This record gives sequence, C-alpha cells and structure tokens, in this order.
Amino acid sequence: ALPKDQQDHLRVHFHQACTGVDLDNRTATFSSDDGGETTVEYDLLVGADGVRSRVRAAFEERPGFQSTFTELPGRFKVLHQEMPAVLDPLAVHAMFPSKKAPEGEGSFGLFIIPAREGQACLLVNWEHGKEPPLLSMTSPVDVCEVIKDRYPELAGGVTEAAAQQLIDQQPSRAAVVTAETYADAKGQAVLLGDAAHSTGGSLGQGANSALLDVVALAEALQGCMGDIPTAVTSYSESQVKEGKALLALLSLNSPRTGTNRLFAAIYLCWSIIQTKLSEWFPKFFNPNVQTLFTQTVVPYVEIARQNRFWLNLMKPKESKNTDL
Repeated sequence: ALPKDQQDHLRVHFHQACTGVDLDNRTATFSSDDGGETTVEYDLLVGADGVRSRVRAAFEERPGFQSTFTELPGRFKVLHQEMPAVLDPLAVHAMFPSKKAPEGEGSFGLFIIPAREGQACLLVNWEHGKEPPLLSMTSPVDVCEVIKDRYPELAGGVTEAAAQQLIDQQPSRAAVVTAETYADAKGQAVLLGDAAHSTGGSLGQGANSALLDVVALAEALQGCMGDIPTAVTSYSESQVKEGKALLALLSLNSPRTGTNRLFAAIYLCWSIIQTKLSEWFPKFFNPNVQTLFTQTVVPYVEIARQNRFWLNLMKPKESKNTDL
C-alpha cells in the first residue's frame, strides 16, 4: 500500500479493458463495461496484461520486434478454498490421479499452491479433447465425489464451494510466450510477467517471475534518475536473460520427444537424490530446481547455470551450442 501522503497521486480504475496502444503518441485506449471508451496519455506504460497482452500486440507492430506465442494443448480451471488438511500448508503439490479413469473417460491433474492465511489455489487441468466427466456435472456434491474417487489421498479435502466454482467457470488456456526484448524505449513502454515470458504455468513461477520483473523495473527507474528510455532499456537487458533462463528450465519439466522423456526420467531420479544430498551435504550439493524456485530468490540465470548439464541433454541437437 502507498503511504497516505502519496495516495492522492494514484487513481485505480476497475472494469476497464485495454483495447489499443499507440506507442508513437504514447497513448492507451480503454473500454468500460458500459461501452464507453477513454484514451489517455502516459509517461510510462507497463504491459502486465497477461499472455494475450494488448501492449505486446503494439510491440509486434514495431519493425524488428520478435516474439512467439504457442498455445498449449491443455485446459484448466482455478479454484480457491482452504488448504486440504492432509497436505503440507507451506508446500506446492503437483498431483496425478492415483486411480485410473474408467475406459473412455478423460483424466485430470491437480496443482495445489499455498496462499495466505491457510488458503490454497487449486488448478484443475486436463488434456483438450479428453475432457473429464466432472466438467459436465451440475452438482457440486457429484464433483466432490469424482475428485475423492480419483484422489483418495486428499481425504475429501475439496469443498463443495470450490466444486461450485469449477461448475461456474469457463476453461482457461495456457500458452508459452517469449520475446526478444521487453522494452520499447521510444514508446516508453515495457512488458512484464506473462506478457513478456510465460511458461504456461507448469513451473509455478508466473507470479514469482512477474514480481521479480517489478523489482528490476523499480531499480532501473530509480537508478536512471527519471530517464525513462534508459531505464526501460536497462530493465529489458537484465530481464530478457532471466526470461530465457526460465524458458530453458521448462525443458526439464516438459520433455517433447521420446529421447528427452528418457532423460527426464533419469533427471527425476537425480532430483530425488539431489534433495537428500543437499540436505546432508549442503556445502557440496545445491538444492533441486523446484526447491530453488519455491524457497529461494536465486536468479533463474544462476539456476540454469547450475543445471547446464541437464539442460544441454534436453536441448535439440541443432541448439546444443546456443547460449542460455
């Protein structure tokens, strides 16, 4: 929260969708729920508007700007409730059904992330085209019964209120986003978070990486004494390296070929061993990647450097010599 003496300088507008950005004239256009449209001038535009960023779309109209957008095949819904009592309230839980779905029915995974004050964020995910039956259910009791059946280890820890959220929501789609620069110096604009770099959620680093972008942008602005073009350029130079390292680390969790899946199985075994070795001999062995992600602020570039052996194994042959 801002100090009281600075709150008069901040205006927050809700229910305003960004519909256009003019980088040359430094204006942004917003539409409201009632159909009204407003165009405002800006000194600094921060595009923190997600994987389908309007600000990035404006960047893409610039000559030489390069980015990629790859929609992932899965779908997901996000639920909010208290952390199930049987789970560690401080840990991230990636779960797969312990009971196989009946023939012809789609399966679904759970990714449970701790939130404040004993709450949790539950991400229900499935493969597009193989929708599980709970998506067509209209009774929260029935949804809870299906989850309890597939995940008996949760001991019925998903609430009916959360099940109702699943019924009411439309599915979301994840995407991998990359960009070669996060700044437009002339337009005094930057990309931040998923608008600049998204790994589709599989690493659980969306919020963390966005917050690190915020810190880097704040430091760049403070260090450049009001010179916004220099600040945004400095921000981009530091964070593009972090974004590329984060995307490289995605390959450890998401093998794309049969050969890489073999390496991934070996890597998973090593991660389990590494966890124990880092506990017993912390001076000689670093924690595994997931521990570094969730329990430290070690830069992604450094995590990638520590795991360059595995990353090189996962790389396609044509990119073996490419720098992270």
